[in-house]
Amino acid sequence: MDALASAFEEVGVEHFSSNEPDHWCAEGALMLLADVSAAFKGDQSSDGYIAASGVFALVFCDHFIRLATANKENAAIFALKALGFGNEEIRERVPIMDFYETLQDSSPNLLNEIGQGCAQWVLAPNSESLRPLRSLFIALADGLE
Repeated sequence: MDALASAFEEVGVEHFSSNEPDHWCAEGALMLLADVSAAFKGDQSSDGYIAASGVFALVFCDHFIRLATANKENAAIFALKALGFGNEEIRERVPIMDFYETLQDSSPNLLNEIGQGCAQWVLAPNSESLRPLRSLFIALADGLE
C-alpha cells in the first residue's frame, strides 16, 4: 500500500483515504493514464484514442484495487465517469467495457503487458517505467484507427 501511495503522489494524487479507496484508485488510474497518453500525437477524439484510454484506465484500476483492496466495480465506474461517460451510458453498458472483455479473450497478453507495466510503475514511478506503457498505448491507439 505504501508503494502505491508513493507512486500516486508522483502523478499528483492526494494521500489515500480509507473512506474512499475506490475513488482513490480511479483517480490514480486516470492520472497515470494522463501521463501515459501524453505521448500520443494523434487525434485525441479518435475512436482509437478513446478505446485505448478506456482499456488502460480499466487495467490500471484493476491493478490498483488489488493493492488497495477497493471495490472493483465502483473504481471502474469512477474511472469511466471521469473519462466522460454518463450514468445512463454506464448503466446501459459502455462499449469500452465490451471491448475490454473482448481483449481479455482475444489478446490477454496485451492486457498482461499493460498490467505488468503498471506494476513496474508502482515499484518505480519514473519516466523510465512509463516508457513501455507509452509505447503500448500508442500501438493500441494507432492499431484501432
